[in-house]
Amino acid sequence: MNNKSRLIVGLSSAIITIFLSFVAEAYIGGSMNWPGVGSIFAVAIMGFFIIWSNQTDNDKNNSDKKD
Repeated sequence: MNNKSRLIVGLSSAIITIFLSFVAEAYIGGSMNWPGVGSIFAVAIMGFFIIWSNQTDNDKNNSDKKD
């Protein structure tokens, strides 16, 4: 993956994280009186993106070694 692709993936994951955290804070935080739930969602979503990125990199590296 080249640098431009990594930048696009990084920016899109940041935008998705911000949006979903805002939605979680607005709906869950407001209806259940749970302030700070957006931050919890942000950490969980970024954790997902980090694990997903590492897994796809490892899968690609393992398939290159098999050839």
